[in-house]
Amino acid sequence: MYHARPVVSRSLQARGSPLSQTRPDPYSAAMKTAIRTAIAAFALAALPGVAAETSSIPMNPLAPSSLYGHTNAFLLQNRQVEFAIFPTIGRVGLMNFRGEPNLLRFDEGLASRATEPATEPSGEWRNFGGDWVWPVSQNRWPDHFAGYWPPPWLLDGPAWTARGWVNRDQSQTVLLEIKLGAPVNIAVQRKFTLPADATTLTIQQRIERTADSSIPVTLWNISQLKGVQRIAMAVETNSAFVDGYHVLDFSPPREEILHRETPSVLVADVTNAGEIKIGTDSPRGWIAAQRDDFAVIERAIGSPTATDFPDGGCRTEVYSNSGLGYTEVETLSEERNLAVGEAIENTLTLSLHRIAAGLDATAFATRIRELLGEQAPATPAPVAH
Repeated sequence: MYHARPVVSRSLQARGSPLSQTRPDPYSAAMKTAIRTAIAAFALAALPGVAAETSSIPMNPLAPSSLYGHTNAFLLQNRQVEFAIFPTIGRVGLMNFRGEPNLLRFDEGLASRATEPATEPSGEWRNFGGDWVWPVSQNRWPDHFAGYWPPPWLLDGPAWTARGWVNRDQSQTVLLEIKLGAPVNIAVQRKFTLPADATTLTIQQRIERTADSSIPVTLWNISQLKGVQRIAMAVETNSAFVDGYHVLDFSPPREEILHRETPSVLVADVTNAGEIKIGTDSPRGWIAAQRDDFAVIERAIGSPTATDFPDGGCRTEVYSNSGLGYTEVETLSEERNLAVGEAIENTLTLSLHRIAAGLDATAFATRIRELLGEQAPATPAPVAH
């Protein structure tokens, strides 16, 4: 991507968790479960676009939360991590270890002024930050929408509908859905699931064509991260790109910020990189980012037979702007012009890890590969404390 008051507790704003402080109460566990279920079912039935689907809601619905003025937000959390989803603006706005700062760059003030569904373009792009998906690659925008920038209103402005539930294994799920009309004519789904005790959020994503259109679509996922110091990208020795990566815009990254000690990983120090945009074509489909002792790894898995990807074949991309203080890690699915009823799908995982900031580039790349299962750990890795 290129750029030209909360009602949660103080702990969510400053330290991450709105449920970090609890107090004993006189109600039994069974009674509390029954009360929560009844309240959740009532709240879900009242949400736009959900009332007609209440018959299909599981027995343990997940009640919406009130976050930054959004009364229809959903908070997925376990004892280790938490993620907050805002259907009205189509964003994940919170991603952190419990009690730790938000790893996403998220404009809380802007979000708090956008609690009602927007009905028409505002004239400028609302850069909420967070994590989101665009279903059409940017190179297609000039031919089918107003231009190369800002993002088309149809792709970024309308509100999504959402419902959530607790599964039998105590994992939590939220389903985001949106239908977009002409000229793209698609239905998009993002199904988020957080296990009961793990640090990986799984997102099952789908685009289906609902009426005729000539516009190719892709699942272009973007996570806007604050204060990233370095990124790692999967690269291949047989890449179609020189040195395994492709410069998509702006000046090429300076050689001194790039590290290729291992042939299968490119590490870039982005703290003082200026403005860069690069992509890779590795079918391993992952990209990682580190801020201090925290790391995010994102990996997209789609059709194994897919061959056509946006931006000359890119499957992962990074946009970083050290002047603005944020970095965007991006994954892209195959790009196809769907017939009516056809769909493309992928599964995206966002996993949070603690990795010591003092590791050099080689050790950092090795640790990422270990966490992804690409190589076995040689020795116990240093853990940040």
